[in-house]
Amino acid sequence: MFADFNRDNFPIVKVTMNGKPESHEDFDNFLGEWTKLYEERNDFIFIFDTENVSNPDIKYSIRMSQYIKNLRRKDYQFLQKSIILINRNKVRWMLDFIFSIQPPVADVYLIDTNKYTFDLSQIESINHEENGITYIQPSKPFISSIF
Repeated sequence: MFADFNRDNFPIVKVTMNGKPESHEDFDNFLGEWTKLYEERNDFIFIFDTENVSNPDIKYSIRMSQYIKNLRRKDYQFLQKSIILINRNKVRWMLDFIFSIQPPVADVYLIDTNKYTFDLSQIESINHEENGITYIQPSKPFISSIF
């Protein structure tokens, strides 16, 4: 399984990602779990642990940007913020690509775990001005008509 959703600390949902999606169905399952959170109609925060992701495929980046576009159409965003733990430049490049096509629907904090150590106690007070943390603000897409 590409992504494991842990809701033990809800409204914080930790998503541990491993390897890469093995099929469209594997990626669809990931998106399906995300959709279920919206269907439950409760605010939540994502922590994505991407430290074990390997060689992300560009086709899933495009599908992810399309999914974000669909989320943007919702009347209310239950996702309040995302914290994405990264330790590889390839994953960083993939995220930069996704968010250049379709900006996030909520605040995103990219944390380079090679430079910064994050734990749950920091979730409310995360400071994007610290070394190793990049903040991406939700906004309107620049090229939304294409994707």
